[in-house]
Amino acid sequence: MNQLDRKEGAVSQLAQRSRRYGAPMKNDRWLLNIVAPNFEPDTVGGAGEVMIQLIGNFLRLHPNLRIYLNENAATFFPQWRGRIVEIRTGKMRGNAAKAAAMLRLGVSGKGLPREGVTWFPFGTMLPFHFNGKGVVTIHDTLDRDFPLCVPFLERKLRRFMIPRTLKRCAVVTSSQFSQERIRWYYGVESTVIPLAPIPLPSPAAAIVPAKPHVFYAANAWPHKNHEFLLRMWREDARLREIPLVFTLGSGLGALGSSIARCKAHGVEIYITGRLSRSELALYYQSALCSVLPSLYEGFG
Repeated sequence: MNQLDRKEGAVSQLAQRSRRYGAPMKNDRWLLNIVAPNFEPDTVGGAGEVMIQLIGNFLRLHPNLRIYLNENAATFFPQWRGRIVEIRTGKMRGNAAKAAAMLRLGVSGKGLPREGVTWFPFGTMLPFHFNGKGVVTIHDTLDRDFPLCVPFLERKLRRFMIPRTLKRCAVVTSSQFSQERIRWYYGVESTVIPLAPIPLPSPAAAIVPAKPHVFYAANAWPHKNHEFLLRMWREDARLREIPLVFTLGSGLGALGSSIARCKAHGVEIYITGRLSRSELALYYQSALCSVLPSLYEGFG
């Protein structure tokens, strides 16, 4: 049994032994809800990748599965057709719009299960008045450790909802580091289920910069700290000879002006957008090196 199998088994076991559970239920009799209307596949980070992998395994283990996604995310997964319940959230372009949409949905609860066996992959239960048997995955405490790296509305939503969530749900996290931070800030215990390393496939055929380059695969979130690299490349003439390659699958965000200043200093910067796993393998393979200047990661 590999780590991923153990993780999904542990989530199921946590759900069954939650403080509000009675006797264990057989997989062919009970319904499992996966509630993730805040999931945006085109800007997915590590937590989203974990959710996708686990859902694939859950579909093999639990025939009675419902996946609650927003109308945009639902179009990305035709293989889940028949299991998806579409939740209308409206436009969620930008962190503020997304937080506002989740606030509205949390209050109304429209279309979401209010009870039953439910997994919340992204740190907060929805709706706010959920009264079932839940397991929540909290990957980090970024809003507490680096509050200025979290948009205002999202930070307020987390501060309001996570304590409420922890009163109703068992908690799973991905590292001892996050377990300790959750204990420190919220005074609750969580179960650590380490993420399983997933080998990249063979590199795809794609066009990469001809010159040796430095590669950073990350979204344009403040804690990913692209600004550190851009500042170093602007200030050091030796580094300006080496192209930078960013993925920035979620868009430029607030980095647009910094990237423009860097280019004005003669730095070559390539933005790939979201890459497939085989394309990602190619960029790692062709790079002079990959870098990780991130200020914070939930895995420690």
